[in-house]
Amino acid sequence: MRDRASELRAIADGRLMLNVRNGVTVSRSMLARIADEFEAMSTALAAKDAELAEVHQRYVDANEARIDAEAALAEARKALEPFALVAEHDIGEDEADSDAFRPMPKPFNHAPQITVGHLRAARRALTGGQEE
Repeated sequence: MRDRASELRAIADGRLMLNVRNGVTVSRSMLARIADEFEAMSTALAAKDAELAEVHQRYVDANEARIDAEAALAEARKALEPFALVAEHDIGEDEADSDAFRPMPKPFNHAPQITVGHLRAARRALTGGQEE
């Protein structure tokens, strides 16, 4: 894109000829003021572009954080599924929250047995994959 302000300044300074076809004349001082306005608008637009780029980057960062949080939530939900099944199918209404859970032998328990892999998945979900 051509620099309109520089062209107007060159015309105002007499370094560039203005081809007037419609007979309208503009004073050199007016051309200089118009060039100043072009420069001011260009500077303001560049500042707005920088501001919008910063806002866009914040949006991108927030969206990436949201995606990461959704993935962590999905991992946590998956890690909790076996425990929720045990709570739903194998814990009676008469048991207190402070009671220790001991799986009953088949056919008395109805949920899949909790495995070491389930416990490790739960730990990974709590620690974000970091070992303690």
